[in-house]
Amino acid sequence: MQEKWLPGNTMDRIRDLCRSRNITQVELAQAVGMDKSTLSRVMAEKTSKLSSKNLVAIANYFEVSTDFLLGLTDIPARKEHDIERLGLSVEAAANLHQGKLNHSVVCQLLENPKFAELTRQIALYQEGVLASGVAAQNQMYNSMSSLMLEHGQANPEDMPAVRGAVQEAQALKRPVYADEIENITRNFRQLLAEMKQDGPERVRQTAALTKQKLSEITKVLPRQKSGLQLRPEGIMGMLSAALNQITVPDEYQAELGEATDQLKQAIWNYMNTTYNIQMEMNAHHERNPLPDDSERKS
Repeated sequence: MQEKWLPGNTMDRIRDLCRSRNITQVELAQAVGMDKSTLSRVMAEKTSKLSSKNLVAIANYFEVSTDFLLGLTDIPARKEHDIERLGLSVEAAANLHQGKLNHSVVCQLLENPKFAELTRQIALYQEGVLASGVAAQNQMYNSMSSLMLEHGQANPEDMPAVRGAVQEAQALKRPVYADEIENITRNFRQLLAEMKQDGPERVRQTAALTKQKLSEITKVLPRQKSGLQLRPEGIMGMLSAALNQITVPDEYQAELGEATDQLKQAIWNYMNTTYNIQMEMNAHHERNPLPDDSERKS
């Protein structure tokens, strides 16, 4: 969560920042290359003029935004930083600026302490620091196995025991990257579990709405003495009601709509074909009823 200060003007901001850093106004003036008397007059409110150059210099020194110094915001954190100071590559900064990344997700990740630990683990994985230790252990077991086998060849009576010892040594070997990947995967899953998510509530609402729509449709479906009579139109109505509850971001709406139409058409063709076959079979049985048992016996 971002730090928030009490409202104030430029003089209040500079005074509070000096107090928080435990420096004097003279030391501040020297640090930013500003005339001491000019800063003194500003702080004594004998003048309200503070050049943009000095304003930027003071903001950079305290690592706050100029809007904060001017009293336009109560949050000192800068909204804009140099790419180099943030450690971002040009491509990474461009992806953020162009909206190719979900800003809400990025912020949640960067604000979570577990993500900082996760990036450290990934860096070690990329550098091969831990893997090199595992590889060294594996090589030690290989070397020990070679020495034991050499002893066994020189002393055939010991070979059965040597084979057992070599087998035990080889069993101690571990895949070089397996433990690291498992830890990274587990920590990332824990991080995802902690992140704010609206998914479960959306799933519940969608399921409830779909159930309501299907219930409304089934109430008007034709019924006979034998019970509910489903026709292709009724089934397609129920299917359409369910598919219409599926929502995706706007940029994928057209693609989803096309896929949904294709699915509906394919299901309609299948249901209509099977329905017509069933109707033809029923008509055939009515025209050619099977003989009852008495007719079969005679």
